[in-house]
This record gives sequence, structure tokens and C-alpha cells, in this order.
Amino acid sequence: MRTQTNLKHPNDHDAEPHANADSNTWDLAGVTLFRTLGYVVGLPSFIVGTAVFMLGFAVIDTDILNVACILYSLALVSIGGRPVLLRLNPQNEIQALKVASLSILAGALFYGLLLALLTAIGFDMF
Repeated sequence: MRTQTNLKHPNDHDAEPHANADSNTWDLAGVTLFRTLGYVVGLPSFIVGTAVFMLGFAVIDTDILNVACILYSLALVSIGGRPVLLRLNPQNEIQALKVASLSILAGALFYGLLLALLTAIGFDMF
């Protein structure tokens, strides 16, 4: 007779919803929700950011390139923050605020890096 084994990752305890005993609602873990939103926000930001970059380079407009830099920074924070969030796995509000603050800082630094790179290749971004 075959036995079924549980092949879950040790950190996947938050990956499945838990049914509340006193209601018909599902309790979904916050880390899982934010990791899912990382894809929902990050992938369209990256795709639209790429198109806006191409448009900005074609018409040589710094305002359009600025929008593309913002979209790429948002994509970096959204998609890049998923593994960081899984690894840190904040247990309370203070830890979650620290992760959010570091994400905002990373996005701002990447935005500045993109502006500096565009300035270095000849665009007047600042």
C-alpha cells in the first residue's frame, strides 16, 4: 500500500489559507498576499516600463523616460521584494514596517541609478 508524503517546504506554512473555526471566512497569511501582489504589480510595471522606455528613446523626451524609470523601480521593488519577504518572513508590524522601509529605499536608489545612467549617456535628466 502506498503512503502519501508531505513535500511542503518548511516556510510554506503560510502558503495555504486556514479556515476559521468560528466563521465561514478564510484567513489568508499577509506574506502570501503581498507576494502575490508582487506579481500583480511588478510584471505589468516591467512590461509597460519597457514600452515607455522605447517610446522615450524614440521621441527623445526626458519626461517619458522619467515615467519609465519610475515604472522600472516599482517593478524592481515588487518582483525583487518577493524572495526577500519570504526569507525575512516578518512576524509583527514593526518587522513589516522595516521591510517596507527597505523596499522604498531600494526603489529610490534604483530610480536614482537609472537617472544617473541616463544622464551619463547624454540625456538631461536632472
